[in-house]
Amino acid sequence: MCFCISISLWILYAETLTGVYTHSFTEFIHWELTPANVEQVFFQSTVEGVKVVLPVMAVAIIGALIANYMQIGFLFTGEPLKFDLKKIDPLKGIKRIFSARALVEFLKSLLKISSVGSVCFTIIWLNKDELMMLSQKSIGEAISFFGQLTIIIGVGAALMLMIVAVIDYLYQKYDHEEKYKNVKTRC
Repeated sequence: MCFCISISLWILYAETLTGVYTHSFTEFIHWELTPANVEQVFFQSTVEGVKVVLPVMAVAIIGALIANYMQIGFLFTGEPLKFDLKKIDPLKGIKRIFSARALVEFLKSLLKISSVGSVCFTIIWLNKDELMMLSQKSIGEAISFFGQLTIIIGVGAALMLMIVAVIDYLYQKYDHEEKYKNVKTRC
């Protein structure tokens, strides 16, 4: 039964999405380009986008609430909301922002973004000739090509992230051992 419900929801979702595209490319394409029309197109597109995304987000929120309840039960406390001047100390905030740890985390994020971006760009660049010829191919061939390209990009990005994760693991291990050595020498 759950399977039938999910299939029917998927069909409804697909029809809504195709309806949005059909309406956009048949109705909006003929409108004159004026600020009022652009505002109306953006507003209608936003409303339709919310209609499309709302069921998925509702399921995700309900799933998150159920998972949280199953893990720790109902938990409500006002303790984190209590006003504390120590939490808004600008000097501690600046020290935390410009600490060596924050710099390392920033460099790791930069490495992840640049490496994954480079891999994606390289794969797309190597396939640019086929991308340019897609207009000459059938829809099935184009979908197949995009599916293959997506898988290749996903695997390439995953491999790059695994390499970055190994480097991060080695650094974290080294950092932990250095901290442990410092603690041992103090004791």
